[in-house]
Amino acid sequence: MISAPDCQRINETLRERNTELEREVKILREELALLRQHMFVDPQAYVEDVLTRISTTPARRIRDLTPWGWAAARAAEPQPAS
Repeated sequence: MISAPDCQRINETLRERNTELEREVKILREELALLRQHMFVDPQAYVEDVLTRISTTPARRIRDLTPWGWAAARAAEPQPAS
């Protein structure tokens, strides 16, 4: 059985870790907002595409998966005629 002091320490540790995770999520959201604002990249499309391609992309082409490399590659693709 877990003692009361142990339970308290566990709860404190969980609260601290939760706070850390909340900070990390906030930072990621801010970074995605900056990505959208400054690079005109749709964050959801970028993340989905990178997660799909990362396992098959050779190390020499890893720059293509960075936000700026990804945006440049999308800009170079032929646009469909309207």
